[in-house]
Amino acid sequence: MASMTAAVHVVVMGTGMDSSRQERARRLCMEQMLWQLDRAGVEHASIETRTASLNAKDTAAIAQFKRRRIISGRIKIDFVRPYGPQSDPLLWLPDIVAGAVSSAHGSAHGQQLLAPLTPTLRMSEIELH
Repeated sequence: MASMTAAVHVVVMGTGMDSSRQERARRLCMEQMLWQLDRAGVEHASIETRTASLNAKDTAAIAQFKRRRIISGRIKIDFVRPYGPQSDPLLWLPDIVAGAVSSAHGSAHGQQLLAPLTPTLRMSEIELH
């Protein structure tokens, strides 16, 4: 994965999340993630599909990001499944990167796992209070 020459690994970590405001936290993290992807020149991003109503909330948030010019109209975003008959196994890559980032916190072994990704890794941490 680290040898993927066109790869950009964007990780946005939200801290201090109030569990009753999980959707708000998701929107804030998604805004930051899509902004970084757009700035990196990414033209297509895939988001793991959820329920129809939650996908609609994500779609509305993305439209708002475009209206507010947080992201450009150039970036195309779609919803995909990580498993099943119409799945996209590449959707597993973000989980692998997130796992490596999570393992790296407070662990020398975790830092070693993360090291190959460092040249293409863009990490942000945002407070969600």
